Amino acid sequence: MDLDRSIPSAGALNQSGLGGSKIFLIIAFLVSLDALYAILQEISRFGFHPGSIVFIVVTRGVAVVLLLAISPAPGLMGPIERVEVTSPEFTDRVRRHYGAQAAQLKIFGFEPLFYFGEAFSIVRVLLVAPGVMLYKMWNEGIPIMRYRGNKVLIANPVFGAEDQRAYARTTRQGVSFHSAFRDGTILVTRNYGVSTSHPQRVVVHALNANAGELWSAHLKGIESIETDANPVACQNSFEFYADLVNKEANVEG
Repeated sequence: MDLDRSIPSAGALNQSGLGGSKIFLIIAFLVSLDALYAILQEISRFGFHPGSIVFIVVTRGVAVVLLLAISPAPGLMGPIERVEVTSPEFTDRVRRHYGAQAAQLKIFGFEPLFYFGEAFSIVRVLLVAPGVMLYKMWNEGIPIMRYRGNKVLIANPVFGAEDQRAYARTTRQGVSFHSAFRDGTILVTRNYGVSTSHPQRVVVHALNANAGELWSAHLKGIESIETDANPVACQNSFEFYADLVNKEANVEG
């Protein structure tokens, strides 16, 4: 595959805040400590009996695996590598899949910029939550491909406003608009997820709305933040957008 640029994320999704994945991981860690304590207790009371120790390890190990497997949080996808996808064959499949959404965005003056890919380790699909998610995407006809041998790649089209004041991206979840400001504030308006406001100046507005209503809400959001001293950053590059997505992902718990 022809890939022009690759930008690794700062790490797994859900890096800040005590999100669902961290709760599951803490519980799994405590179960592991309990297993170690049980083994030490068993040895101190009855001596070394391989059968009893194997039983403790197996039962606690199964519990840990199940906890990790059922965790719904996206952090279990591991580090996400974000890349600009330029493979003609693959991008054509992505373009055709999201054609209806692209036509809607064109009405509001958005034009195609690039194809934004996110790649994660293929090993992650062995866990239940990532595996189910990938199966649903495949079943919905979403273009998926292997990347660099050991990763799974999913791509979405990204569009830019005529005045370069906003990006738009279409995904299986819906549509999202992104704008950034001189002071570092990031405004995200989308029709999925929940509304949040983070100390790191990332403001997310989630609305049950169509693309037109969502775009109007995003413009109002820009008006509420923008000042002469804090204008919107006019950009249309892949690197700038990837940085916005990294920052958004790293503050959402």
